[in-house]
Amino acid sequence: MRNNRIEMRVRVVEGNEKHLAYTSSEKYNLLAQINPALNRLRDEFNLHLD
Repeated sequence: MRNNRIEMRVRVVEGNEKHLAYTSSEKYNLLAQINPALNRLRDEFNLHLD
């Protein structure tokens, strides 16, 4: 098709997919990003994730 009056614009938008935390460490890291005081609490009580 030859028509110089037709103009097409394409825009790609990144999806807003959320990563779900499945393991204990993923859940902890997600919560620590939301609330950095969680890291201080873990360090103060010398706690470790299994």
